[in-house]
Amino acid sequence: MATALFRRPLSSAFSSGAASSNTKNKLNRNGVASPNCTASFIHTTSAMSSAAPSQPAPDRDSQTVTLPDGRTLGFAEYGAPEGAPVIYFHGFPSNRLEGQAMDKSAKRHKVRLLCLDRPGYGLSTLQPGRRMLDWPDDVMTFASTQNLSKFGVLGGSGGGPYVLACASKLPAGVLTHAGVMCGGGAFDRASRVAGVVPRRSRVTAWFATYWPSALRVMVAGLAGTIQWVVRTRMVSRWIDNWFAAMDKKEAERKTEEKQKKEAAKAKAIAVADTHSEGSIAGSDFEEVAAVAASVESLSTVATTKPGSTKAADDDVHDVHEVDPEDEEDGEPKRSIPERREAMFRALFHTFAQGAEPTVQDAQVLCSDLGFRFEDITYDPVTFWHGDQDTNTPLPWIQQITDRMPHAVLKVYPGESHYSLVGHIDEIVAYFSPKASEAGEKTAPEDAEGK
Repeated sequence: MATALFRRPLSSAFSSGAASSNTKNKLNRNGVASPNCTASFIHTTSAMSSAAPSQPAPDRDSQTVTLPDGRTLGFAEYGAPEGAPVIYFHGFPSNRLEGQAMDKSAKRHKVRLLCLDRPGYGLSTLQPGRRMLDWPDDVMTFASTQNLSKFGVLGGSGGGPYVLACASKLPAGVLTHAGVMCGGGAFDRASRVAGVVPRRSRVTAWFATYWPSALRVMVAGLAGTIQWVVRTRMVSRWIDNWFAAMDKKEAERKTEEKQKKEAAKAKAIAVADTHSEGSIAGSDFEEVAAVAASVESLSTVATTKPGSTKAADDDVHDVHEVDPEDEEDGEPKRSIPERREAMFRALFHTFAQGAEPTVQDAQVLCSDLGFRFEDITYDPVTFWHGDQDTNTPLPWIQQITDRMPHAVLKVYPGESHYSLVGHIDEIVAYFSPKASEAGEKTAPEDAEGK
């Protein structure tokens, strides 16, 4: 996701300009600074690494394309190479490697995740004078280099405003989905008057707007401090212990879920066995369909919402499918030291080109939006947010969703900005081909919508 340093608003417009570009390591395509944020930054990147035991080959996570103006745009690819394409926008400040947290889930749900470095971060060239208005252009150009006529967009934290920029300005029919997880809020008058902008973000916005040189010094100092602190034995030990605790918690969760799944499957099969003989013997096909529907509702691999239809044979078969989480993905789980080093790589890569990209990103996110939330016609734009998020408090994001005509907000009780990472699998599943076919794009379960 992103750091606690800053969570931002938006602004954007799309001016057409799909241009030819050169792609490095191109695979086969299917068309388809707050001075006190150090601990939060470490925590966030730790969560990312913990959620991603698999690690793609370097050539997949370090690719580039050349844009029409000669700039380089870096990107990483995770998940299923032939899956449904989703372009991911990282948080603030961060980089494309943030997407590794979703690699395993993307594979499981057949999603091809393409994570872009914004200008100046990671492998991407800094773009002087950049504004939010420019981002949809870069996204469309990138999509053309990957032969994507349609794709979804997902943004984490500070990447959320960039999703809204695309939802506002990209041509109709291009986006298949638009989603924001723990997204940043707006800095417009309505949010300021409502008093929902966190103090930390207000301070960062003030420096970015009125004293960027000071912010530049703070970011540079912060980056240097982080690189020194995380390499100390004490912090390394703390990180390793945190990984171990997360592994234990995840193992307990999987054990509990597996027991529930097995009980549900056993019950569904028992119901099917009880009814099938009499129903089939009497040619009561409606009864067979009803039993199949009950099996579907209990199946752990089903994604169909109540009321949606599916072939009865498929529904019954779902009960006997292998739980995807129990399948080997062909990649051994990395050791804790390996995951720690992967975390450090993602952490340090954000500042590979110095402090300027972070300062510029803050300025872009603080600038005038260029569009109104009320004018975003894309339907729906889905938001996932924890009600205990202190980096981007829920009332802040509600200042946006309440003004959008087609916003769908799913709130997670008890979850914070960082613990929402525990729901990544559910979020990625929203973009899967199976969920789209089942009609889940329009209304995630337990979501608030208009």
